[in-house]
Amino acid sequence: MLAVEPDEPHPPAREADVPAGLAPPDDDAERAWQQLVRQANASIELDVQISFDIAEDGRATLTGRHELLNLSAKPVARLARELWFEHTDGPLRISPLYEGGHRVAIQRVHDTENLAKFACLVSPAIQPGEAAVVGYTCDGGSFVSDHYWQQTASRYIRQLSIRLRHRGARQLVTCTAVEEHPDGAQNSATEALEWDEQDGDVVLTLRRKLLLPNQIITLRWDVARGSA
Repeated sequence: MLAVEPDEPHPPAREADVPAGLAPPDDDAERAWQQLVRQANASIELDVQISFDIAEDGRATLTGRHELLNLSAKPVARLARELWFEHTDGPLRISPLYEGGHRVAIQRVHDTENLAKFACLVSPAIQPGEAAVVGYTCDGGSFVSDHYWQQTASRYIRQLSIRLRHRGARQLVTCTAVEEHPDGAQNSATEALEWDEQDGDVVLTLRRKLLLPNQIITLRWDVARGSA
């Protein structure tokens, strides 16, 4: 009888296979993601943090923090963004946040009652191989009846977190998360949700990794009757 040799583990990623600025992959999924990143030769987002502070009446302040790594051959000085709320009190109010050695200005591109298309102008530009943080805040949106948020990846994203504090909500009734992939396939991401109730507030956190451009994350939650 012939002995069956055990499957050999994947060899560790060679330094040349790992895009500059990224650590060697921890598993096959990250290895495959890094291969796509290397082939794209574009800027990626190492870490995206979207945070909401929702008042008892539903009015929300959004804070976005995007840590970018420029893997392209050209400087990056402009980053397109888009925000949409089902309910607003007028045009969304967007302000820049500064972190590190790069300044950010907001260029309004197109506004409707619920939608803001804008660009973050970065100075100095993010040079090839350089990482920088781009941030902004947004006021004027509200969560009134349908409590959900949809986040679309505009670039490769290594790590995404969506955090919210719904003040005065008292009790979480239900929460779900769904991923929609660029090919239209969907899968549940509810197992990645963490939630808590703190001093009458509901706190939710969703974490996802290794996202592709045009991948969509939808977070839904419902709170106790009588709250926003």
